[in-house]
Amino acid sequence: MHQPIYMVFRVLSFYAQYAYLSSSSAKLFQFTEEARAALCPFVGTEGMRCFDGSPLKRSGRTFDAGYMKLPRSVGISIDRSTGLLKAPAVKLTYSPTGSRVWTDGYTGDMFDMINEAILGPASRVVSAYNAARVQIFQNASQLKAAWQQTFADGNVRGGELARPPDVLAYFNSYFDHGEALALSQRSIGLYTMTLNASTVELNSFARRALSHLTAMFDIDLYEDFIDAWGTHIITKSLVGGMIEERAK
Repeated sequence: MHQPIYMVFRVLSFYAQYAYLSSSSAKLFQFTEEARAALCPFVGTEGMRCFDGSPLKRSGRTFDAGYMKLPRSVGISIDRSTGLLKAPAVKLTYSPTGSRVWTDGYTGDMFDMINEAILGPASRVVSAYNAARVQIFQNASQLKAAWQQTFADGNVRGGELARPPDVLAYFNSYFDHGEALALSQRSIGLYTMTLNASTVELNSFARRALSHLTAMFDIDLYEDFIDAWGTHIITKSLVGGMIEERAK
């Protein structure tokens, strides 16, 4: 199945670093409209996202004299168990309008850059990503193992490997009939974005969530925190597009 490759920003690969963003308790971690206005949108594995997983069409956040703000694709929290991106947890700021910009080679749109992140070329990462772009899975266990290994390596891939596979659905569609699944992924990168993890400062919303955690472990409280904020933080991303195909 072919998918759009340059009309929206899409993260193809993430590098996740473990981080402790060092019931009624669920309400303590609910995102407010204030948080939505300040933190959304951010780049997800399937386009621009917000906390509730709803897609957002616009790539840039605001317009000013022809410039947009480069979408955030680092400093975002993620849940290791599900592969779901949760929310921007790191404080990110933008350069003064027009002073440091990245220009989209496809559209000509100009974006103000993020001060705490470094933009780099995508070519080397794309080459490594595409080196094994066709994978063949003989059963659902192999597909699940591929996702688990990706996260064990500290990465989150795009497309079908961005989340734990629905084993039953794949079994019914492919493996129950003795057929293998061939999965082809080809990435087209725009740039890489790298966060300086040693100088990370959490934003006010993440700090507020942390303040509700108790020194004595409370399983319900900590589970509610993880449901909202996840377990890891994205420190490097490859932003661009992907063409993905599945075949029996």
